[in-house]
Amino acid sequence: MPSIPVANPGTTSTEFVPSEAKPAIKFFVKRWTPSTSPPTAAVLFIHGFLENIERYDHVFPVFASKGIAVTAFDQRGFGKTAKDGTDSWKKNHGNTTRSLQYQDIAQFLKDERKRLDQEYGPRSVPLFLVGHSMGGGLALATFTRPKSEAFFPSAVLQDVKGVVALAPWLLLVDNPPSIVPTAAGYLISIYPGAKKQAPLNPEYVSKDPEVVAEYRKNPFTNPNVYLKAIHGPLASGLNILNKEYVNFPNDKPLLIVHGTADKVCDIKGSRDFIQRVQADDKQLIEMEGLYHELHNEQGDEKVKAINHVIDWILAHAKSPGGPESSASAPSASAAPVTATSVPTSADTSAKKAWATLLTGEKYLPGLFVFSRSLLHGRNASRYPLIVMVTDDVSAEAQQVIKEMGCIVRRVDALMPTQKSEMLAEERFSLVWTKLRAFELEEYERVILIDSDMLVRRNMDELMTCKLDSDSGIAASFACTCNPRKVASYPASWISANCAFTPQSHPDALTHPTTVTPESRDNYHLLNSGLVVLTPSKAVMEDMSRQIATDPEIPAFRFPDQDFLAKYYKGRFTPLPWVYNALKPLRKCHTNIWRDEEVRNVHYILDKPWAVGYPGNEEDDPDAVTHSWWWKAYEDAKAHREGLLAESDQWEEYIGRFVREEPRDVVNAAQPQPALGTPAQAIEAHL
Repeated sequence: MPSIPVANPGTTSTEFVPSEAKPAIKFFVKRWTPSTSPPTAAVLFIHGFLENIERYDHVFPVFASKGIAVTAFDQRGFGKTAKDGTDSWKKNHGNTTRSLQYQDIAQFLKDERKRLDQEYGPRSVPLFLVGHSMGGGLALATFTRPKSEAFFPSAVLQDVKGVVALAPWLLLVDNPPSIVPTAAGYLISIYPGAKKQAPLNPEYVSKDPEVVAEYRKNPFTNPNVYLKAIHGPLASGLNILNKEYVNFPNDKPLLIVHGTADKVCDIKGSRDFIQRVQADDKQLIEMEGLYHELHNEQGDEKVKAINHVIDWILAHAKSPGGPESSASAPSASAAPVTATSVPTSADTSAKKAWATLLTGEKYLPGLFVFSRSLLHGRNASRYPLIVMVTDDVSAEAQQVIKEMGCIVRRVDALMPTQKSEMLAEERFSLVWTKLRAFELEEYERVILIDSDMLVRRNMDELMTCKLDSDSGIAASFACTCNPRKVASYPASWISANCAFTPQSHPDALTHPTTVTPESRDNYHLLNSGLVVLTPSKAVMEDMSRQIATDPEIPAFRFPDQDFLAKYYKGRFTPLPWVYNALKPLRKCHTNIWRDEEVRNVHYILDKPWAVGYPGNEEDDPDAVTHSWWWKAYEDAKAHREGLLAESDQWEEYIGRFVREEPRDVVNAAQPQPALGTPAQAIEAHL
């Protein structure tokens, strides 16, 4: 195996540990202990399929040199745990099941926690669960398996500080049809001793010829195993991606590292999982061009992969509340938008910010709720919110915005020299100024975002999402269904032409509709409520010239939105709908909408604070989404911590713009019955 020079590798030790459930089975255990005491963190490591822990002899001394203690064991049916004699090795090789693996991991987590507490003091050393390939899938499955299962180790899992999965087996590149695990399960029930050849091409493991040669010679990579050993990860991977991801704890930090050239475990599985799981702190690091065993790649590539894990663990070991280092970003991703639901890059150190435009003080209630949802609480972003204002916003109102925790940036209004003739709404004449976000060159990444939104889950992974190029942007599609039949909308705005129509759940969470030059015209339209961009004054100057001269400008119905779609045609990366969840999608695109998946809801059309609290759902199509806003408003109002503490100040800048009474009739022929107080209206829909 390749070596990694380490100045202070600590010490190693080995032992055989009997299984609690079946003492005749003795696990081969190896430990790497730092020379410093106590360790900064500890890891229980779970190896992959057809593997053994001594293949990591060059990896874990690096962990120990950074103050991280590692315990690893050959799993039941693998490595020296299976080989207790020449003849019995073939009999025991690959003799395991997923339920037995759960038991074994629970045993080692419990034992490690007890050992660490005895040696270094109660809970003084945080414990992380880390796994590769099948072990990575097991690390995830340990937390996604239903709690109703027998012997679910709730107390043990609470003591795990965080989870790291390296190239996890969730989905194989050459994945069999979904019927195969079902058929295999039936065969196993009849004949538990059924065996199966499960060969792995050694050249898919690593680009390093030395690693490939070692894999070929390693007797523990024998592909002749019990069918039940293969059935476990196959069936579990599908279950995790399709339904069990919802069980992953929101408060458990999660890191997934995967090579983009992995020919064994499909990176799509990692992308899908990191997008769907609702962990508050999650990250997907995609390593360009790396194969399945990232820690066994050539030269510095393996060191970079190892250091990603070490840095993340050390950052999360520092404080009970989570990471204190910018080296760790919550995922996907969120591809993850790569975390994520979009693909992301590993760089989280660059200066980044959110930016919104406030054109008038009547939008302060929206900004108040939006800024609270973005910057505070469990979903809080680590990046600042810049509020661009024009001279129409008073100095007093600007001070209120600062007290909300925002950065105020005065900008000049941007208006085309040509008069707009076909605006969908008159107020849209002011939104050109949003494009001033491109001038914020002191930031390397800016996300332009409307303030009539409500953040329901952290979206920081968008700060590192990959764009097609430095000159590209990322945004969600415009919904062109026009469910309310607004007369000023284009005639082509029908469901058949909408880019959301061909999508389906859960694929829509990670794979928006692909846009090609031959796609329907509406597929090239974006919604400018959330736009990921790279600031550039040169780009802004070029856009300004086009705004002043383009003869199509007067015909734009949605000014900045139509302009961006034209300017970036072929250069905009579609984001999943969840980052800019236009509220009409809940009714007109039930093919993709799921309440629990929404990261950020966008209150286009009627604003919740302007129309009143919601009525009955059968009459009010916005009842549920508006109830979310009203609940956030009531919570923020009750916990504003001195902001506008005087009642007259609150009324001047917020209260007078909020209609705290039932919403008028929307779709019903008769007025809707009032639901009483805002709290009663909210409760009716939650």
